[in-house]
Formats: sequence, structure tokens, C-alpha cells
Amino acid sequence: MLGSLPRRTDKRILVDMNTVDDAGAVRLDRERGLLHTIDVITPIVDDPETFGRVAAANAVSDIFAMGGTPMSAVTLLAVPKNLPPRALGPMMTGAEELLHRAGALLIGGHTVKDSELKLGFAVTGLVPAKKMTTVAGARPKDVLLLTKPLGTGVLYQAMKNGLRTAKQTRALVASMTTLNDVASAAMVEARVRCATDVTGFGLAGHALNVARASNVDVMLDASALPTLPGVLEYLAAGVEVGPTETNLRGYGRQFAPAKTVPRAAVRLAADPQTSGGLLMAVAPRRADELAAELGAAIIGEIRPCRGQRPTVRMEARL
Repeated sequence: MLGSLPRRTDKRILVDMNTVDDAGAVRLDRERGLLHTIDVITPIVDDPETFGRVAAANAVSDIFAMGGTPMSAVTLLAVPKNLPPRALGPMMTGAEELLHRAGALLIGGHTVKDSELKLGFAVTGLVPAKKMTTVAGARPKDVLLLTKPLGTGVLYQAMKNGLRTAKQTRALVASMTTLNDVASAAMVEARVRCATDVTGFGLAGHALNVARASNVDVMLDASALPTLPGVLEYLAAGVEVGPTETNLRGYGRQFAPAKTVPRAAVRLAADPQTSGGLLMAVAPRRADELAAELGAAIIGEIRPCRGQRPTVRMEARL
């Protein structure tokens, strides 16, 4: 949609839409960049306060994915006519609590009428310009780490189908309301240069952003992908959200699973995530230590681009 916009050049721009990074960045001064991002979601849980926390965690994740620190946030709230007014207070209380925990001040916002409830935040943050992580920093032989399990989209659909259990709901909420701040600080300390958070485009889609921006191939190990409880069983039963198929069509031939990869693993890689984990490309000498520190899964590696276009490949086991 933004392809027709003119490409402005300005020495203040550090990161813009050209690389599909998690946030835009402009130079604030000689040492720091100012990060800007916005994210809006629809409810993935029934409880208003929990939904507020999830929406806030999802929005600030873009700042953490680039090695930054959230500073402030403004709300974008779409309210349907049939929403009980009593739901708004707990929802915003949960969001403010989570933003405060992330270090961001909620300083305002805007409300509109809509047919569906939506909650999002425009977040600003600060980042040391020389330590900023982007999707363009992956190098061949880097090891891929993922800090949260996959399957939030599957479990959302399981809820709509009346299948999701209380145990699965607890695991889902715990994952979505866990901030990526600790992982972000650790990757900056380890001098990681390439990272992104895994959200609506799914693991394969965000890995493809890395591949394109870094001009490399990404190899995923289908046997190593971490999942939330019940996700693989639901996938085997055909439970998935509509955007999974949309994502797969969008990847085209640049997502190339081997024929030996199970169908469930392919669908899992395309499952849209809400408040997902960080996907990092880490130098081999640092990967094992960082994975152990964060409890992250090692899910693949970066390889030289072997075709005409960067590709995300998937094997049953590397």
C-alpha cells in the first residue's frame, strides 16, 4: 500500500519502511535514535483487563525488538456501540499497568466508533544508535533463536470453537503478557545485530523480512519450533485462523518447506502471533550461552542466498 509513496532521503532517518523493520528510527542526537511504532489488535481473550495488557505488550514489543527502551505511548481505541462501558475501565487499567512495567508513560490517545473492538498504541522509544538491532543485520552462519513458543493464533481459534482448555488459556495469557524487555537487554549485551518480533505475519513471514533485508537464506528446523500447549494437536485437527492461509499465499515461493516437513509445522510457521517472542540471528560463538540465559529455542540458521531471491527454507531436521 505504501509502494507509491515517494522515497525521501534525509540524514536524520536511521530506519524507515524500506526494510520492513519493527519500528521507524530517526536520529535524535549523535548517540541516540528515536523509535516510532504503532500496533492495533482485536480481542484474543475474553477478560477486558487481560486484553488491555496483551494489547500493550504487543505494541511495546516493537521497541524491544530493535534494542530500544519504551518511553511513551498514546492509545488508539475503537469502540463498538454494543460494548458495555464498564469494560473500558478494566481494559485501560490493564494496559496502563503493563505500559508502566515496560517503562512507557501513557500520555493520551484517541477514540473512534467502529463495528469491532480494537485497542492499540503508538509507542516511542530511545535506542543507542550503534547498538540498534534491525532485520538487515543477519550474516551467514548466524544461529536463529526464538524466545517465545508459537501458536497464539491457533489457540485463539480454539477458543472461538469452544475447545481451548483453562490450562491452555493460562499458558497463552502468560506468554502474551510477558514483556520482551529481558530478552532485548540480553541481546544488546551480547552484541546481536539482527532481531525482529514475531507477530501477525507469522514466524516464516518475519524470517522472510530478515532474509530479504539481509540478502540471505533463512533455514528453519521444523522439529525445533517451540509451541504452546495443545497447538500441535489442534493443527492436526485442522484448527487454525484464516490469516494463516493468507500468510502462506503472501510468502509465495520464497517460503520453501521440504516435502518431508509435516503439514502442521508448515501451518505453525504461518500462524499469526499476538505479542510473540523475539527472533534473533546470533553469532555462533554466543548462541548457546544466550539461548540458555533466555530459555530460548534454537530453531535454525542463516545461510548464503543460493537463488535469485532470498528464501525461507524449512527442513524436518537440520
